[in-house]
Amino acid sequence: MDAKQIITITNEKIAGFVPVWAPFKGFSLLFDNPGNSLSPMPDNGSLYKINCNCPAQSGTAGNPELYKIFSLSLNGIKQLLSRHLFCPLPCSSYHVTVWDGLNDSNVHKIKRSERLGVKEFLKKLPESLLESSRVAIRLSGDPLPVPMNSIITFKFEKLSIWGTNVLVACLKPADKGSEKYLDNIKLERRKLIKEYQVRFGIKTSTSCYAPHVSLGYFINREYAESIVHRTEHWTNEFLKRTTDKTISFSSNSLYGFLDMVTYFKRK
Repeated sequence: MDAKQIITITNEKIAGFVPVWAPFKGFSLLFDNPGNSLSPMPDNGSLYKINCNCPAQSGTAGNPELYKIFSLSLNGIKQLLSRHLFCPLPCSSYHVTVWDGLNDSNVHKIKRSERLGVKEFLKKLPESLLESSRVAIRLSGDPLPVPMNSIITFKFEKLSIWGTNVLVACLKPADKGSEKYLDNIKLERRKLIKEYQVRFGIKTSTSCYAPHVSLGYFINREYAESIVHRTEHWTNEFLKRTTDKTISFSSNSLYGFLDMVTYFKRK
């Protein structure tokens, strides 16, 4: 790369090359990571942050091994890190989203009668996650988590670049039971998307659900596009490491976030 070249950061989630993560507030439903994957938020003992680097406690399943393999495999792709201005997310923040809610990128699309309340909720995060608010509940008044009455298990499928800005590890059901149960989760997710569309006037998520782990972001579209042709090769490298590795989830919860590395839930 020419040292004199001016590089423009167009990704709203990145503020610098270190990387420095830009403020980006919102809330989503995430699967609860297995094992001891939470740590207390500073200055707020009622909120716990996703932290997959926590040491495993006796009697727990430990931290997700699949996440660790993703992180190690990513470190092995030196070209990605050095030539394409890719900002890797720390393994500590890894998670699998069930449903995308309201956030800084879609708040301006919310119908005017609801917009001010949502803006205030986002502005007051993380504290607002502890308050009673109609912003983060279902139309019925029930809590947001999608009902789960079974365990779902995923395995790695492939690497993909989405929206020309984020590299993701796509997941797929690891067995027939999980494949069938995923259909139930998709159904409940579509119901939630509809509820929020009725109330806030926007479609918060795509109807098509593709479970994945975000591995990092490119600073702009050009650098992402320059590397798309390599994802198939790198997928094969990831597959070698993840052949018999899976990750299982038995619940999901409402999580707030302040940026792309700070996700938290109520205690």
